Amino acid sequence: MSFLSELLGLFLGLLPTRGGPEEGSVMGESEMDREARRLKQWLGWGAVVVAVVLVWVL
Repeated sequence: MSFLSELLGLFLGLLPTRGGPEEGSVMGESEMDREARRLKQWLGWGAVVVAVVLVWVL
């Protein structure tokens, strides 16, 4: 179980935080584009975590 808690901590540490360096990193990028990029990052990391947990459980 400690493995899962460490994995969760790592996952939360890697998530982009609001107002981080990626915020407005592209000139002329709209708020909607930033939100779409942030959502893709969240979904990507979520897929990685789900895959790792499935491999661990199965």
